[in-house]
Amino acid sequence: MTLITTNDKRFKEDVVGKKAYNIHLLQKHGFPTLRGLVLKPPISDGEYLQAWNYFSPNPVLAVRSSMLNEDGSITSMAGKFETVLGVQTLDDFKRAVEKVVASADTPSESSVFIQPMCDSHISGVLFTRTSPNNNFAYIESTYGLGETIVGGKIAPDRFLINIKTNEIEKKISPLKFFGIFLEKTTLELGEIINYSFGTARKVSSMGKGRYFSSIPYQERKKASLTETQLQQLVKLATEIERSFGCPQDIEFAIENDSILILQTRPITSYLHLETLSMNVSKSNETRLSGMIASPGEVVGIVISDFEKEDEILEPFIYVGFETRPELLYHLDKVIGIVTESGGLLSHASIVSRELNIPCLVSVAGALSTLKQGERIRLNATEGYIERGVIHQPKN
Repeated sequence: MTLITTNDKRFKEDVVGKKAYNIHLLQKHGFPTLRGLVLKPPISDGEYLQAWNYFSPNPVLAVRSSMLNEDGSITSMAGKFETVLGVQTLDDFKRAVEKVVASADTPSESSVFIQPMCDSHISGVLFTRTSPNNNFAYIESTYGLGETIVGGKIAPDRFLINIKTNEIEKKISPLKFFGIFLEKTTLELGEIINYSFGTARKVSSMGKGRYFSSIPYQERKKASLTETQLQQLVKLATEIERSFGCPQDIEFAIENDSILILQTRPITSYLHLETLSMNVSKSNETRLSGMIASPGEVVGIVISDFEKEDEILEPFIYVGFETRPELLYHLDKVIGIVTESGGLLSHASIVSRELNIPCLVSVAGALSTLKQGERIRLNATEGYIERGVIHQPKN
């Protein structure tokens, strides 16, 4: 039998994967999280039905990877494997599980973790430490589901918190233009919806029970997290770090006023304070500025437009609004990453630090300014891009 619930004796890390097992440990220690189960191939029709009925009635499910080589202490594999959100029918559930399994390196390593979706009004990512032994926690947050944060689709609010003194340094992003929300009841296009943080307006459907909602400026210019929520998050994070025995990379959601922990894993790439700037300098015609996600300096050609099957002959600097899945097929040639959007805790930022690839995020105007094939200098140690460069950086 390949269906494993959290009260099953087989629910062990080397069977269900670290992501699912960490959720089990969160539950065991009494932290607010969501129940789930694991499916491992091969999966029979009866097991699909049993898993579906486990979450009845009327489930809206998240089908996520929990591979045996994922969320390790050295590499996270962040964003490598598939996640399918908003699953609402048994047929879609089967297809979602098959899609996640197909993203595994080998079937024997595949493990699929299923949970109910959280109707998240606010979401974010939290590092319990910015470096191994300091007293600073770092949080990025926005409105709606967490896929906009981890996918680098928006520029989030940022908070640096001294966990000893409770002092908070904030940078509020007015660029939280949209959120992705669950649609539990049918909404008309243009309809204004009330959330715990304020109002938003439905602008398009995404299918699978989700929709895009535009965030009014009066909400965007406010912090997505209140002082009370920040204090609650830091308290929870400190307790989780103590329970797991090492600094943690935590994904959280706030449904109405209740905090839920969606994931925790060891931090694999820290945000050292010497390179962590809460400010971004202004850009000009020859120099664009951004946030340092992963330090380093390289010179190379810009490539934005490509497909996974394309043959790219020379090392390049990827420039895009956000990272694309196709980038994974060209990591042997990627020497730098530049995105217009995203924060320091997006999957792109975490992976770039793990692989020591220089990376800048939140570079305003990068796509419209930097041209395909142009040679640039990416200085992700000081936080800028220089145009018209032909020489390699000095060693």
